[in-house]
Amino acid sequence: LGFTIATHYAGNLEMALRVIEAYESTLEVVTRPDYEHSEMLMYKASIIEETGDMERTLKHLEATESLVLDKLGWREKRGEMLLKLNMNEEAEKQYRELLGINGDNLAYHVGLLRSRGYKDEEVTGGEKQEELLALYHEMQASYPRCACMRRMPLDFLTGERFKEAFAAYVTPALRKGVPSLFSDVKPLYKEPAKVEIIEEVMTQNLASLRDTQTLPGSEEVEPPVTVLWVLEFLANHHDRRGRTGKALELIDEAIAYTPTVIDLYITKARIYKHAGDLEKASDHCEIARNMDLADRFLNTISTRYALRADRRVMADEIVTLFTKDGDNPNNLFDMQCMWYETEFGRSCLRSKLYGKALKKLTAVDKHFTDIVEDQFDFHTYCL
Repeated sequence: LGFTIATHYAGNLEMALRVIEAYESTLEVVTRPDYEHSEMLMYKASIIEETGDMERTLKHLEATESLVLDKLGWREKRGEMLLKLNMNEEAEKQYRELLGINGDNLAYHVGLLRSRGYKDEEVTGGEKQEELLALYHEMQASYPRCACMRRMPLDFLTGERFKEAFAAYVTPALRKGVPSLFSDVKPLYKEPAKVEIIEEVMTQNLASLRDTQTLPGSEEVEPPVTVLWVLEFLANHHDRRGRTGKALELIDEAIAYTPTVIDLYITKARIYKHAGDLEKASDHCEIARNMDLADRFLNTISTRYALRADRRVMADEIVTLFTKDGDNPNNLFDMQCMWYETEFGRSCLRSKLYGKALKKLTAVDKHFTDIVEDQFDFHTYCL
């Protein structure tokens, strides 16, 4: 197997296949699949695929199905081969099966759409909206709890259809208080027309909640948390559009409404960061960190923001709260904590402390050298 990998990496695919087949011929007939043999069969499939013989790859996959333990990987590879061979009907069945296993995997959605003959530009360009919408309505009925089935249509819908679908999509998330909602829909901001619709929908939501405590088109009285997350979303929205003043006004209103929500302070720190005020961004990360001293993520983000504001002493004090040996300076080096060393080195570089910057960035280079050497040791150990 080591020789197979060597010839594969050298680009001699036919030799790699001959070696692996020679190895297979020495084995007894396998009746009960085991993990190592299963992985070897999938590896062989990847080598055959690289030769460009998709039909042979598909035949190999189907002949070895009962011996492969990684059924998910097998289905994914089979779906890819069916698409490349233009066997779209079989490919559609395969990708529908995969979506039944994990409806949130974007690659399965792309595979399904291609198996039905939709080109990428037709999907992203908003063409054939009626057909695509009918397809996703069908899948929403089959998988009602899968959020991705409701999210995907936002990528290809336009105009009033997009407005209606977007309003329906964000409503449950606003009621539940999902902090990642804005990150979820951020890819839509590449299209100016959709940005205007998003602003219109969310502004109407906020106005309706302030007036009647209901969302537009609904008579249901919303819980107080809904208005909080509408404010947070709009703060992110205006920050994205470069309207720092409006973004700060909205996030301050959200903080005044519920001052104990940590995510609001992180959002405010991000707004200040985008505006270029790194010191205020660091201050608000510290406020968030002090609200939950046991949260490692808050410790990390506060350290990062402190370094970007060139507050290196403060960053050292924060990051060592979660290290094993306290303030031992070698602890982070031993753990190969490269994000910290990179940020610290850049901070020193900005402050023209070239010696300290070189020391930290050289440490990062050494970590990668160690990783490569460890890989060689591990490869020998495996063989």
